[in-house]
Amino acid sequence: MDKKIYSDYNKVCGEIKLLEETKSVLSKTILEDMGDAKTIKTDYGTFSLVEREKYVYSEACELVKSSFKDKIKKAQEDDIIAGNVTLEIAKSLMFRSKVDNNKTK
Repeated sequence: MDKKIYSDYNKVCGEIKLLEETKSVLSKTILEDMGDAKTIKTDYGTFSLVEREKYVYSEACELVKSSFKDKIKKAQEDDIIAGNVTLEIAKSLMFRSKVDNNKTK
């Protein structure tokens, strides 16, 4: 087992976390700096404001949605019991650091 690749992976995870935090702060600052502008072109590229709309439904609608979720879950469980499903397994890597990977060396 090559311990260096595990150490390197942990270090990179810490660096990515720090970079994502910095990116988040910079994004907020840029959005404030843009003011009412939708797009700003710079020497580094184009920065654009992106807006996402999200509907917030009434409680009555959410109850209907919940009811259907329960029915779907029950139908899925029945399908599993009846053996009418196939199982697909995807492999990926999960990593939980034992050390504070915010500190880069």
